[in-house]
Amino acid sequence: MSAAQITAYRTMESAAVKGPYLGVGVFITALAVLVALTPFPRLHAATAAAPQIRAPLRAVWHAIRHVRLRWAVFAQFFYVGAQVTIWSFFIDFTKTVMPALPEKTAAFLLSASLGMLMIGRFSGAFIQTRVPPARLLALYAVANLLLCLTAAFGAGWTAVGALWLTSFFMSIMFPTIFALGVEGLGEETELGSSFLIMSIIGGAIIPPLTGLLSDRYTGIRHAMIVPALCFIVCLGFAIMLPRMTRNNAP
Repeated sequence: MSAAQITAYRTMESAAVKGPYLGVGVFITALAVLVALTPFPRLHAATAAAPQIRAPLRAVWHAIRHVRLRWAVFAQFFYVGAQVTIWSFFIDFTKTVMPALPEKTAAFLLSASLGMLMIGRFSGAFIQTRVPPARLLALYAVANLLLCLTAAFGAGWTAVGALWLTSFFMSIMFPTIFALGVEGLGEETELGSSFLIMSIIGGAIIPPLTGLLSDRYTGIRHAMIVPALCFIVCLGFAIMLPRMTRNNAP
């Protein structure tokens, strides 16, 4: 391509994303207005009888002594790692499993999987009114474990479809692990929440390790065993949760 053709191509590609970004901007603005107009309960000032703020290290210790929180941070680390791994390698995986499939089709499938995430999030919120969150988390973790193994050892549309469907079952995992992790922390909820937020660093650690494993040993298909192992950790958290004390003691 000539320099003029390259410039024209880049201009066309830039123009193609203007509409979606404008739509996102309008949606976020409308959401901000909705939040601004929504009445929230007032926060009451701490009374003199409330516990004093602890020294930083002591506060950290008092938070992480909770078994529930430690498990939740562990599970959240691996969940986010699995999510980012699947989405990051989805197009490469699809092109490897189905070389004749156009790259744009693979990219469309990835975008459609995000729609499945939204559907799963709304349906999951409804299902959790009837099914205990920990039990639903366990069921969805098992589903994603089986789907990742199907993707790793399957072929054609079966493998691609299995990996595509994981987004639906990942939908409830982050908020459910988060909510179950901070449940019962009391005054240490804020600190516990910060640990759970920091655990998303798994999304920066596990994907590169998966890529290294793929390049040197397994190939991209069998590398999907890595997110499968991550979902085993999430399943372990869901299974162990009922055995933890209701008051979240260490």
